[in-house]
Amino acid sequence: MLETEDEAGRDIEVWEDLAESALTRSADDLILARLLAVYGTALRTRSRMQEAFVALRRVLELRRRHADERPDLVGSALYTLGTTHLMAEQMDEGLALIAEAMAVWRDTL
Repeated sequence: MLETEDEAGRDIEVWEDLAESALTRSADDLILARLLAVYGTALRTRSRMQEAFVALRRVLELRRRHADERPDLVGSALYTLGTTHLMAEQMDEGLALIAEAMAVWRDTL
C-alpha cells in the first residue's frame, strides 16, 4: 500500500514511462489495447482528461477490430470511456457510451 499521495503519483509516472515504451514495441491489437486502457486510466486518475480520452478512444478502436471474438472487451472499453466522460462532467456522451456498453453486454453475456 502506498504511504502518501506523492508515492502514488510517482508510481503512475513510472507506469506511464513503461507503457509508452511498450506501446512503441507492440504490434498486437489486444495487447496494445490493454496497455492503453491502463495508461488511459492512469491519466484519468491524474485528471489529465484530454489525454485519457485519446488513449481510451484508441482502446475502443482497437477492441472493435476484435468485436466478433471478444465483444466483452468492446463493452469494457465503452464503459471505461463513458465513465471518463462522466468524470469530466460530459454527461450526455458518458451516458450514451455506458448505454452502448450495456447493450453489448446484454447481447453477448
